[in-house]
Amino acid sequence: LDTTKWTVQALIEAIVQKHLSFNAPTIDYTTLAGSGDQLCEGIADAIDEEDARRFAGFLPLTLSGLPVPIASGTKLDVEDTSQDLKIVIAIEHAQLTDDEAPTGFVLSGDAKPTASGDA
Repeated sequence: LDTTKWTVQALIEAIVQKHLSFNAPTIDYTTLAGSGDQLCEGIADAIDEEDARRFAGFLPLTLSGLPVPIASGTKLDVEDTSQDLKIVIAIEHAQLTDDEAPTGFVLSGDAKPTASGDA
């Protein structure tokens, strides 16, 4: 995805909630340099007023425009405790055409087997 065009809100709504079906995601991220932040908190009771303002302030920002920018190599740790889901998304910045990616992003990767053996 193009980190200079995608906003935090679009990432959360279009990819994490709509495409990956997370209901109440908590998203933390770490850059290649080891710095990072939290983009949102899925557990409403865990958010104080300061965090709520900070998360709301992130929503309109592009991924590359965050105080700690998200770029190629950044890892997103996405968890939804309401569904017992957890994944890691590795970001790769790319300027994609509508033919390459009508949704504006491409997801690829491998799923690790769960305890029951399902991938």
